[in-house]
Amino acid sequence: MWSQTEIIVYIVATIFTGLVTFLAVLVALFGKALISKLFPPVFEFRILKAVGERCPITDRDRKHIGDGRYYHLTVQNTRRWVVATHAQLRLIRIEVPGPDGQFQIKWDGDIPIRRRHQEFYPTESVIGSPIDYDLCAIVNTPTDKPTTSLMPIIAANNLPYKWSADCHFMAGFQLKCSEGDSKMIRIQFDWDGIWHDGDAEIQDHFKAKQVREV
Repeated sequence: MWSQTEIIVYIVATIFTGLVTFLAVLVALFGKALISKLFPPVFEFRILKAVGERCPITDRDRKHIGDGRYYHLTVQNTRRWVVATHAQLRLIRIEVPGPDGQFQIKWDGDIPIRRRHQEFYPTESVIGSPIDYDLCAIVNTPTDKPTTSLMPIIAANNLPYKWSADCHFMAGFQLKCSEGDSKMIRIQFDWDGIWHDGDAEIQDHFKAKQVREV
């Protein structure tokens, strides 16, 4: 015959074993989804280089036809043990100065932004290590005025994304993935419409800076 103490120990051990087994099955079936809900990816954003990356522009015959500066936004998942899957950087807002000088919304939407060297990658990414996205470009050719433009994969018809003169605007971006969405970040662009070959000099004419998260 078992003593009362032995019976209590047996009952507690049985309940504990059953609980452990249940949790093991739960983790096996829903572990990844559960972890991503409790501990979603945490994203940080930064502009890669204040001067951008200068590169020549060529036609289909590889003939030099102009110069460009490409600016990139680096997205980093600081909680790297939770991988972000099916991730895309989206352009979701354009703001321009109103009559009072304050920024006001001109466009709302949801358009994917190009990944750097997008031609070599799928449109959706897995973000563990940092990934660079094409933020904007300044293009200068001998036949046209310099232009600056954002870099959507495909531009909507009503999206203001290209300027050929002095411009000041704010763009809102959001990283979206299966595990959750980041906060919107706002980047302010100020350009006086002038191109310059020099890295130091271009910073007097063009600036892109992260304003805040909302």
